[in-house]
Amino acid sequence: MARITVTAFIDASHCCKTKAAGWGMVLLTYPKDPGATYGGALCLQGDSHDAEQTALVNGVTTLIEEADICGKHVVVYADTEPDDRCGLTARLMSHGASSARIDYQRAHQGARGALAGLHERADRVAKQFMRESRDSRLA
Repeated sequence: MARITVTAFIDASHCCKTKAAGWGMVLLTYPKDPGATYGGALCLQGDSHDAEQTALVNGVTTLIEEADICGKHVVVYADTEPDDRCGLTARLMSHGASSARIDYQRAHQGARGALAGLHERADRVAKQFMRESRDSRLA
């Protein structure tokens, strides 16, 4: 029997000048799934670290709401170390995941391969929402 894994790639984009930020996620269910994307603008006054941490919380929340994780292995990749790794994994487990982990995946700076490509896709979604938020602030 094939192991069913739900995998999410979560990223944030932050504009230092306007404090506009966005988050993005690519959600995959193995063994077959082309990957759905989710994201949105972030309302915060912090820095890029705050944006990344908020993106992780939003991504995990969306993952719980949108994916059937019951009895499945859940892996979340982020290009930042989570401040609350235990809390986020416990939250996934409390919603039925048979196992859950959040892995740091170096992105942007020379990363290659399938994981890097999916993370770049999440980054593009985050950038789209950051730009929309920034443009509305500048209008």
